[in-house]
Amino acid sequence: SPILQLLPHWAPCSLTRALEFLSPIYKGHPRIMAYVLRVLESYPPEHVTFFMPQLVQILRCDAAVSPLSVTVNDGNPFWSGVSCCYYVLQDLVEGYLITSAQRSFLFAHLLIWQLQVFNAKKTHIFSLLIL
Repeated sequence: SPILQLLPHWAPCSLTRALEFLSPIYKGHPRIMAYVLRVLESYPPEHVTFFMPQLVQILRCDAAVSPLSVTVNDGNPFWSGVSCCYYVLQDLVEGYLITSAQRSFLFAHLLIWQLQVFNAKKTHIFSLLIL
């Protein structure tokens, strides 16, 4: 699509708009995910902390999400033959979270807390199912 070819030239949008591109509607298209990553990296990690629950949620493996493979052959050597699916989105978000945690102690602290909360919820739900 011509719009997707222009995506690398778009100016960074707001964080809320970038997070909209992480919705299943866009299915982890590699160009869109690269744009979202560029937008996230354009903000200081402290500005992204408010949206950390949404980013951590992406790391969870939801069975309801069906992976979509998209092969990109547009002549760009970076994306040539790249096959992308929802799990690539998880890897990109994971990489962003780790890199941002290395740049900001506040971000790292909140990330650890968020990961522990999600783990505790998962354990609590599992223990309720056993009863």
